[in-house]
This record gives sequence, structure tokens and C-alpha cells, in this order.
Amino acid sequence: KTLKKDAAYRDYQANKFQSEKKDGIERLSYLTDKGPIYFETQGIEIEKLNFDPGEYVEKLDAASIYSYYLLDGEIRINDELIKKDDFLVLSGDESVNYDIDHGAELFIIKSPYCVDYKRFIERY
Repeated sequence: KTLKKDAAYRDYQANKFQSEKKDGIERLSYLTDKGPIYFETQGIEIEKLNFDPGEYVEKLDAASIYSYYLLDGEIRINDELIKKDDFLVLSGDESVNYDIDHGAELFIIKSPYCVDYKRFIERY
């Protein structure tokens, strides 16, 4: 649908994004049901997580792909050491384990594994 629409730019003020801290994780929602950004593609979520030192387990949707980019710090994700500016993709997992020694800032994009339309790359 959106390939035929004109591109648009919108500027969002930082105070429009909700941040919530719970159990050592501060979660800033950019593109979720809590975020201010309207997005036509269903199933996409974008968040930034700031972790206090500790060990965390989060449930995942096994039907989604999770793309992780570490903005700052070091973190073990499912026992794999990730350093600043590293990128990791998980799919098919029902949970993820985070182990943080000194704090970490993680950017996450969640996208559906299967969609009911042809992706851009499949069209050409």
C-alpha cells in the first residue's frame, strides 16, 4: 500500500514518547501501541531499553523477528557477548536472556516473521 504513497517527514518531540521503568529496565516506546508514531505496517514495534546491571528474562513472540542493536555498554544475549555497535537477530525464540554487568542501552525492532503481502524484495 505505502509504496505508491508520497514520502512524508514528521518531527516528533522527545516528550511525546513514553518511558517506563520496571524491575531494572527503562523502556522507551517509539513504535508500539504506547508510542505516538502512526505506522501502517502491522506488527512492527520499536523500543529502546536501558538496563541496570543484572540478569533478565523476557518473553518473546516466536512468530516475530527481533533485531537488536547495542547503543552503549556490553550485554550477553542468550550467552552471546554483544558489545557497543553490535547487531544481533533472533527469530523463533519464545524468550530471551539478558545478562548485564555495568548497564546497557539496547535498541530493538520487532517485526512479523510472516506477512500476508509480498515484501518489497519479493516484488522484483
